[in-house]
Amino acid sequence: FFFGGSYTHTMPLLSHRQEEERRTVFVGRCPDAITDNDLLTHWASLGPDAIKKISWAEKDGNFKGFGFVLFNSPSLAEKASLFEPPTIAGRQILVSYKKSGTSNTPKRSAHELLNTMVKRRENMRNSQQKVALGETLAPKEWKPEDLKAAPFRKDFTVLLNYQENRKKFEYKRFFRNNAMKITEDDVKPILGWHEIKFDKDVMKVLTEQFENPTPIQSVAWPIILSGRDCIGLAKTGSGKTLAFVLPAITHLKAQARVEVKSGPIALILTPTRELTIQIVAELDKLKIAAAIRVGVAHGGHDGGANKHFQAAQIIKGCDVIVATPGRLIDFAEAGVVTFTRVTYLVLDEADQML
Repeated sequence: FFFGGSYTHTMPLLSHRQEEERRTVFVGRCPDAITDNDLLTHWASLGPDAIKKISWAEKDGNFKGFGFVLFNSPSLAEKASLFEPPTIAGRQILVSYKKSGTSNTPKRSAHELLNTMVKRRENMRNSQQKVALGETLAPKEWKPEDLKAAPFRKDFTVLLNYQENRKKFEYKRFFRNNAMKITEDDVKPILGWHEIKFDKDVMKVLTEQFENPTPIQSVAWPIILSGRDCIGLAKTGSGKTLAFVLPAITHLKAQARVEVKSGPIALILTPTRELTIQIVAELDKLKIAAAIRVGVAHGGHDGGANKHFQAAQIIKGCDVIVATPGRLIDFAEAGVVTFTRVTYLVLDEADQML
């Protein structure tokens, strides 16, 4: 679902130091054995000229265990920070974008917020108060003036590159051949990769894996990229996930960057832990190419479901969060996540939640 608003954006002028900071990645917890070549090899897929300079911190000739990697562009630095940190000499190093130290603030904040929420619920139980899950959350009423104060872009029809002189009967034949029922008459499906222009790095991943968009992708993308609501029904394995994930990436990349405790922009709700994991797996395939930060919120008994770990990742700042309702409400009540910047909402398997 999208909420209306206009789009204006002015790029501020940056000093040389600010511009250089946007191209710098911090590496910490480094063993003495680490070398430039370890980092060059780790980020080799970004290209031979991605890294401009590697600087190591020393004092009195002794290595201090951290350093800074200057990339040739901010986008390369952001993508580099999304790689899984390498393990060197038996130690997984810390990689952080736009940081100058090994801050544990997000981890501490997550622990404190969640513990406070648990104590508050215990106090309610002890006082025999009956409070439903999420009942303590205050509703937010969005007014037109609120939207004007925080404009965002939602129309991306410029990415559609339809073949000229295509006839209406071609679209009708496409719908008929794929047994599709469309409720609006003005929908023109995308009939090949040449008719859509997602980010070039994302397009490279897509065209290497898929010969053509699937039918639901062909129809959903033009609708969602125009900023309209869309309801889609299709069988398992039909490509529904990418039908909403790719427009989500396009949408969030056009908005101001999410900083600490201010995201997400895109929120994907699912009814089950298993579906959440599946969607995150699809996003993980694209997160480096798209340079996006993915957060997750679901329950379970494995390490990936650790709520303190999940909360710390969200507090750091996530562009998109994939969540089940229960864990998400927990995080909202605790103050781990805020929805004030959500402008792209997906309800996957909505019939199972409503």
